[in-house]
Amino acid sequence: MFKLSHANHRIKFLYDAKGKIVEEYRNTIEDTDSFIRKWGTAYTEARVFTDSLTPVKYRLPQKGVSLKFLIAFKDALEGKTLLDAQVWRDIEALKASAAVELEKLQIECREGASNTIQAAFAAIPEDIDRSALPIDTLNELLDTIEQRLNQIGVWRDKAPKPVEELPHLSDPDRKAREVIDVYISYREETGVNRPEAMAEFIRESAYSWVNRLFTLRCMEARSIIDEVILQKEVYGNRSLVHHRFARKNPEACAGEDDGLFAVLFSVFTERAKELPFVFDTYSPAVCLRPSVPAIKRCIALLSGTASGKN
Repeated sequence: MFKLSHANHRIKFLYDAKGKIVEEYRNTIEDTDSFIRKWGTAYTEARVFTDSLTPVKYRLPQKGVSLKFLIAFKDALEGKTLLDAQVWRDIEALKASAAVELEKLQIECREGASNTIQAAFAAIPEDIDRSALPIDTLNELLDTIEQRLNQIGVWRDKAPKPVEELPHLSDPDRKAREVIDVYISYREETGVNRPEAMAEFIRESAYSWVNRLFTLRCMEARSIIDEVILQKEVYGNRSLVHHRFARKNPEACAGEDDGLFAVLFSVFTERAKELPFVFDTYSPAVCLRPSVPAIKRCIALLSGTASGKN
């Protein structure tokens, strides 16, 4: 006992008693450090690659190398054999082959999506013959666009009212007025008189709104996108996308439009990635929103929940 009272003796006693465990800890730390220095970056890349495969796991070939990679990586983590150099070399080889397999799958998916979209657009003439909006509805939309222009202080036959004199304008209407003023001024600079420029804008706006709504209806009819236009009673006479939006953003649906314009502009932005000419985010033609009754009637007609006669 006297010997253990000396510091050096105590250290020696503890080392003799626990030395093997300490040695194992040291070896583990050294192995881990060596692994990180040698394989750290590759390990991180493998984790990222695993994250990219997991969401599409259901699309991966059942006997393909991608699933083999996922299984091997999971087994190495759970079995604590990832520090084994041979295990890691096998995982690296599987990862390289899986990357090639994933690229082929992505190409096939893109081609499949492209073919589906092309088929949908090829069928548009038939859709138009079967369920196009009645001409009186288009005329109604033309009228409502002009009425909306008058509401924000723009007329065919007289100078526009200064924005400063229109404090009632909402933010969307104020932004629309700025865009329209620039548009009309530009057309006048090119030699088009004001009444003609106004008629041009009204026509372009009405047709742009109809084209966008109708294109969305065609795409959802062929299951290319979730239903944006088609209204169903089970969703409270909203579309599926509108229903989801309302559940997540009830406060945005408190106004007259029931959140409809927020849904439409969100979808326009998303679809512009694939069809920029149809859903151009910066097009002045859709900067001005039609009246709420007019846009709701167009959607009801495309949904088949309203007749072509008022």
